[in-house]
Amino acid sequence: MERYADHKIKPGIVELISTLAQKHRVVLFSNASAEQLLPVMKHLGLDRLFEKIFVSSDLKLMKPDPEAYLAVTKELGIEPQECVMIDDSQRNVDSAEALGMQGIVFEDTQACSEKLQSLLTV
Repeated sequence: MERYADHKIKPGIVELISTLAQKHRVVLFSNASAEQLLPVMKHLGLDRLFEKIFVSSDLKLMKPDPEAYLAVTKELGIEPQECVMIDDSQRNVDSAEALGMQGIVFEDTQACSEKLQSLLTV
């Protein structure tokens, strides 16, 4: 918790996720360990924004390994082509796109929202 005490949530991101979750399945996949991530998510109330939270320490796979993304989609019962991957790392997005996912490199909430709108209205 001390490590994340000064962590700032990007402006508008909670609202964006909440809006998306009204019509779409929204999950989180993090390379952080469950011991690091889950208490912070719960403390900040972010855990309830997601249908499921996947952590690499539980999957025994890390982004950008394509097998990590396939493990997530398999557990969700969906195909990679049905997914939009949002990440702040171009490398992670490139790996997801190679599997057929749509990808967005997160720069800021407004740009992400605009890109999502264009992808989800197709």
